[in-house]
Amino acid sequence: MPHEPERIVADTNLLVSRLLLPQSVPAEAVRKAVDEGRLLVSEATLEELADVLSRAKFDPYVSLEDRQAFIRVLNRIAERVIVTAPI
Repeated sequence: MPHEPERIVADTNLLVSRLLLPQSVPAEAVRKAVDEGRLLVSEATLEELADVLSRAKFDPYVSLEDRQAFIRVLNRIAERVIVTAPI
């Protein structure tokens, strides 16, 4: 029987770290989730990520265009999950 890939939930902090620090442990975790598993995000996480990455405080580190491109790529590669009961 084929092995089902691990489902890995990404939160906003993990995704921001991935973008800002591409050689960090969080970045490696996201890469591994994409390469070997299934990266899961909720609509709320995507909305929060878009809000956070739109802030000018990130301008010195990553261009707004690159931040927006990151969100577009994430939308394509991550599996959306519906939150039925917040914890």
